[in-house]
Amino acid sequence: MKTKVEGISIFISMGTSLLVLSLAFATLNSIGRSLDQASNIQRSTQLFFASESGAEAAFFHHNARGAGINFTGTHGTQDISHPSINAETTWSIEGRTNQVDNAINNDATFVDILKEGQTYKIPFQWDRSTDPGQDPPQVSVGRYDSPNTTDEFVLTFFQTPDDIPNSQALSDFKERYGFQADAFDPLQGSFDFGKTGDEEILIDWSITRKNSVQGVQTFIPTNNQDCSGYVSGIGAGYICEDDIRDFGAGGIRIRADDPLPGKVLPGSKDDSLDYFWSCTATGGTNPPLVLGEDCSDYQLTIRPLLKLNDTISGAKVPGIPFEIKLDVDGPVPTHFPLNTYTVVSDVNQEDFSQRIEIEVPERTSIGAFDYVIFD
Repeated sequence: MKTKVEGISIFISMGTSLLVLSLAFATLNSIGRSLDQASNIQRSTQLFFASESGAEAAFFHHNARGAGINFTGTHGTQDISHPSINAETTWSIEGRTNQVDNAINNDATFVDILKEGQTYKIPFQWDRSTDPGQDPPQVSVGRYDSPNTTDEFVLTFFQTPDDIPNSQALSDFKERYGFQADAFDPLQGSFDFGKTGDEEILIDWSITRKNSVQGVQTFIPTNNQDCSGYVSGIGAGYICEDDIRDFGAGGIRIRADDPLPGKVLPGSKDDSLDYFWSCTATGGTNPPLVLGEDCSDYQLTIRPLLKLNDTISGAKVPGIPFEIKLDVDGPVPTHFPLNTYTVVSDVNQEDFSQRIEIEVPERTSIGAFDYVIFD
């Protein structure tokens, strides 16, 4: 005779119901997570392409206008609306110095290091437009900036950043790199720059310009090309190993108004840096060189020719510290282009936001070769 247990059917029914309910909740939770994930992927994709639209707009204007443009994001033409996804993009681009040597003359200045194998170019003509909605300038419009003939660039190489005069630019440099205090100490010893034997040229530099009649011209120094020591009072020519190892805290200076001897290429014509910079003929001060002749699109190029390590000790330095500034007449600094430009794109979409920041090396060329000629 079978004995029937009272309530077993209810117990089984409740257990089955709880199991089905648990499965239903798990399914709903999984579906919810999948929907959230799909929504996040969709929103991430939207933010990515919205931020890319800002970067592409900045690149377009840079390519249209050239090196040294500066748009801060304050104009409405720098806002891109995406109504289909309810997003707004604001882009900006910074290609010029933003620091000054406030300890001396309030001149625009920049501090950096010349790294091994690096070619460093600074152009001295740029589009000074502040509204990207304006058309790119033509020469006749007069919206280009460049140094006046009475303004001079000053390039100074130092053994260590500690020798560089205090300025906003120096503070920015230290924050950007964060070098240890002893990073440049090997330069004060018998550092051989990756080779043994006779002393050689360490840093090569040149100035290039466009001459309206004669075309692209390049000034190269002739002083100190045999590494016998540059002549004081006329500025530094080629910079050799001992110059870096032995100079004092004041640094090695190249200034545009220095009477530094050199040659103009092509043609190997004798000239001096001050005349080349001001576009005047050697031996006189009557501009221009020829009636109707003028100069524009000046560009400074510097590069190291040796390695930045010591073959005996194995020590290595991150670069050769330098400061470049534009010494102008008057209290208002002239902020010149850098060898890089920074693009920023900010996107806001409801309660979400995204920001991308890209630093891009400048490709600066006016159609000239870099010359290194040693007699």
